[in-house]
Amino acid sequence: MPGTIAVMSRSAPSLQSLSPGDLVCGEYVIEALERQTRLGLLYSARARSPSDAAGRYEVRVPYTSSAGSAALFVEHMQGLARVTHRAVAPVVGCAVEAVGPVLVSRALAPGTTLRALLSEGGSIPSGDVGGLIGEVAAALDAFHSLPRPVVHRALSPAEITVGAATGAVQVGACGLVHALAASRWLDDHSEDFTDPWYLSPDALLDQIHPRMDTFVLASIAYECLTGSPAFPDAGDHAAILKGSHPRASAARPALGPAVDAALARAWA
Repeated sequence: MPGTIAVMSRSAPSLQSLSPGDLVCGEYVIEALERQTRLGLLYSARARSPSDAAGRYEVRVPYTSSAGSAALFVEHMQGLARVTHRAVAPVVGCAVEAVGPVLVSRALAPGTTLRALLSEGGSIPSGDVGGLIGEVAAALDAFHSLPRPVVHRALSPAEITVGAATGAVQVGACGLVHALAASRWLDDHSEDFTDPWYLSPDALLDQIHPRMDTFVLASIAYECLTGSPAFPDAGDHAAILKGSHPRASAARPALGPAVDAALARAWA
């Protein structure tokens, strides 16, 4: 349950990956490498206990840029595990093992990443975009509303999953970058975990603020509506910094000025 985490701490990080059959947090058995993200490696796993044979779990092994504190990483993830929202997978275990920091979450439902959906079909039906973006925004707000706001900092379509049967939305890696940076496993100024198509002015200026996530979410909404990235030149930081934003209605006139105004407010 959220807030109750299995904790283990063993050795310093390395560049090793996990293999099928490996045990993490003393309880979760690695099944397969599912994908590689900007944050690191994502595995599917099952519980070792026969009483939880039907449980589905995700294990993350994030990239790190330095050897940090195992105790601080665990402490921060324990605190963030108490933040609950239906679009945030409950954290059930964290550890610092031979491969470095490891995070285990209960997978909410089988689904497809938003990145894959956009790659397969271009834009998302406009009637579906509002609900999807609203659900992500609410999940982020659960962390932004903490006494000390926690910013995602790695938000992208690859970290958003849409349930295959239910359409339920899941936002991955919530709080992970914060915990890694706070425990010194990650250089706080590193952009290695940030997808270059989903940068914000604050990220470029090294200003950690919830509006980073709001800006990126607007860029994701634009792409869902139009089928094209809001800032297609990933190296054009000047366009982001000077506040030059595209109009969704220019790509799809049926969207109208109200959509342009909503995106402009989020990008402001």
